[in-house]
Amino acid sequence: MKKQEESKVGKKLSDLTTKWVIVLVLTMMFSVPIFMLTTYREENTSFEFGLKLMNQYNENSTTFETVYDDYIDQHKEIRTNLIYLVAFNSKWENEDVNRDKIRSTEFTLVTGNDDNTIYGLFYTKKNTMLEAALSLAWTVFICFVLAGGALMFSWDTDVLVIYPIENMIWKVKDIAANPLNAAKEEAREA
Repeated sequence: MKKQEESKVGKKLSDLTTKWVIVLVLTMMFSVPIFMLTTYREENTSFEFGLKLMNQYNENSTTFETVYDDYIDQHKEIRTNLIYLVAFNSKWENEDVNRDKIRSTEFTLVTGNDDNTIYGLFYTKKNTMLEAALSLAWTVFICFVLAGGALMFSWDTDVLVIYPIENMIWKVKDIAANPLNAAKEEAREA
């Protein structure tokens, strides 16, 4: 049995579909960085560094006290602010934030040594909310991209398949209704 060759319409429709799929995939790939938190907010790397720096000093030294106080001052007013700090026997707590009402996804625990005698809790609710909003926006964007792709596929099918078939049906109906008029129209078009 001989394999039937693809028609010109089938080839054209297949080419257009392939092009639209490539455009859709590239659009989704290039949109990923737009909807990432790191595009808008840089990760703070001083959290762990400062805690490790504290670990290098004796807890009774003035250098430790200076580093401890500076660490608190530098991290209590930033976007992901410090809410609780333990360094050996010294403890500090941010009075503005109730730790008992914070969900586990709204804070980050950072340690400064292996035995967990130095650690800090950082409030990440603002970043969590921004990340959630970006994820929602990306979902809506993908829905619009896929809806647009479906419309383009439908439009290509209409132009290449449906409209030509409908035109043939109308011509057949015109010929059946008035054969002489159809012959005159054919002569005029030629």
